[in-house]
Amino acid sequence: MSVEAAIGTAQSLLGELSENREKRHRMQRILGYLHFIRTALLDKDAPFYTTVH
Repeated sequence: MSVEAAIGTAQSLLGELSENREKRHRMQRILGYLHFIRTALLDKDAPFYTTVH
């Protein structure tokens, strides 16, 4: 899943941003958004959820 790949990349980058507080905070916010997107995509009650047969 591409969202999981993006989460992994963002987490890797987060470790490299320990020196810059502003960039680290921005990356933490992006990670939060990515986790929210992942959760929404996994939600079987979401209006866009369809099962593939």
